[in-house]
Amino acid sequence: MDKQMEESKRMGRELDALRLQLQEIRRERDNFSQQVENFKEENEELKELWRKEVLRRDTDASELRNDILRKNALIADLTALNERNKKQNGEGGSSRSSFSENHAVSDGAVELELAQTKVRLVEIQCKNQDLEHTIEELEKSLSDARNTWINKLQARALNSVKK
Repeated sequence: MDKQMEESKRMGRELDALRLQLQEIRRERDNFSQQVENFKEENEELKELWRKEVLRRDTDASELRNDILRKNALIADLTALNERNKKQNGEGGSSRSSFSENHAVSDGAVELELAQTKVRLVEIQCKNQDLEHTIEELEKSLSDARNTWINKLQARALNSVKK
């Protein structure tokens, strides 16, 4: 009878220990669940910011593309006008030379502005790529965090069962 009582007490202590472990595991699970929820909220906020930024950058890029097309058309028009004037006026005379020089300066300014616009377009595309890379890193981090707490919870549950 003493052996049964001792065995019963020992099992009761083990049961109490297992209950404490279970409570600890549940607390950790709840903490991890809260962290995952926080990550999800943060991820959604970042996705929304990213979408807005991409939309803004796409709009900027479209405006730049239109600007480039307009400037290319302007360059083509100026070049055609310059060629037409050369043909009409011939290749001599100081007033004709002055007119050509003014158009050359104007063409150079337009080409410079076009080059600057193209540089801005490339910068925007680089920033877009950086944002996409950041989003991929954040999504991987969120996925890793989810996997980590699930693995820890499973490991603790297996350890508790083994004990």
